[in-house]
Amino acid sequence: MIDPIALVVLKNNAVVTTPDGDIEAEQVAVHEFSRADARNLRVQTDEGDVYIRRVDIDHVVDLRTDEYRPRQLESFFD
Repeated sequence: MIDPIALVVLKNNAVVTTPDGDIEAEQVAVHEFSRADARNLRVQTDEGDVYIRRVDIDHVVDLRTDEYRPRQLESFFD
């Protein structure tokens, strides 16, 4: 198992799309980020590709440095 690089904390009642369908989530442990489109973010998790609406992201914790990043995702796309 790969260690996650980030924890995406979501706003209340956020729905994410997983390989098994849509589910409500409070947070998502992310192994890899990729851009899906202007409104959605595709991330790789233990369960596979998960799609998160960007407006549902409250903040991100960079687990590589333990830094709090309020919706700042660009550092993950290096």
